[in-house]
Amino acid sequence: MPALYLDAQGAYLRKEGGEYVVHYQQTQQSFPSSQVEKIILLGNVQISTQVMADALHHHIPVCFLSSKGRYRGRLTPPSHGNVRLRLRQYDCIRETSLALPYARWFVIGKIRNSKELLGRKLHDMGEDSADVRRSLKRWMFKAGRTHDMERLRGFEGMAAREYFQQFSTIFRDSPFVWQGRNRRPPKDAINAMLSLGYTLLLNECISAIESVGLDIYAGFLHGGMQQSDYGKPALALDVMEEFRYLVDRLVMRLLLSGEYEPNDFEQTEQGACFLKSKMRKAFFTAWEVLMQSPIKYDHRRLGYRMIMGEQVNQLARAIQDETLEYRPFMP
Repeated sequence: MPALYLDAQGAYLRKEGGEYVVHYQQTQQSFPSSQVEKIILLGNVQISTQVMADALHHHIPVCFLSSKGRYRGRLTPPSHGNVRLRLRQYDCIRETSLALPYARWFVIGKIRNSKELLGRKLHDMGEDSADVRRSLKRWMFKAGRTHDMERLRGFEGMAAREYFQQFSTIFRDSPFVWQGRNRRPPKDAINAMLSLGYTLLLNECISAIESVGLDIYAGFLHGGMQQSDYGKPALALDVMEEFRYLVDRLVMRLLLSGEYEPNDFEQTEQGACFLKSKMRKAFFTAWEVLMQSPIKYDHRRLGYRMIMGEQVNQLARAIQDETLEYRPFMP
């Protein structure tokens, strides 16, 4: 059980001996603390000081989300003490010419993986994907050739727009209607599930980055001296770009397989759309299965969570050694 998800409103998590125990109404459920690698709390879930102390001691991150799955923050142990690595990272964000190679690869990885996912999905549906694949490949080529950060961000945005336009075809015969990407808050079922998945992915990337000692706020593509927003985990947003397709693929599978129905989502008076609690738990289970699914990586078979850690390690090595080049994960 790598991750423990708790979203029963009013539940209380405490530690008893070698177990984490969840008390909810008149019931309780126990989990061996040695098997828990991270804790995710949604909404009004209480946690004891003993659990917090144990999590800090064993380097178990505790992530706090709203009851609707929106990221609030994390409880983490003291950060890695690799000052030299962080100084090199800060040098990169001060100088665009140093940040640009990393930013380019993040964008290339995102577009390439999106292109492959889209091509396979449209092919399986009997649709011709040649045009959109060709167009995304063109944006990928432009991203790899540019020496201007703003143009790079523009190419990434254009590729994302063309990519999401194809969702109307993918969900054409489903009970879910695609009307374009929207968020903060999501306004329909597809966007609700995408946003929840991206939140979980962001949390995975933050964990991987903190474990090697990089600064999650000092990003290359989303951050930089001119672009960085206060409090935005810019480097985590950078790293997650090449893995976004995992969320998209999972959402497509769950919504198109009939496992979810429109009434599994709730609409607020303000127009926001969110997964109901029961089916949100099913999504968390599907996410954990995905994160532990092995795939070939550098002559080994690793789960996606491990691969994210390996990619961040590769990034840290490249930042410290100019002779090394970061390459995105492109299965």
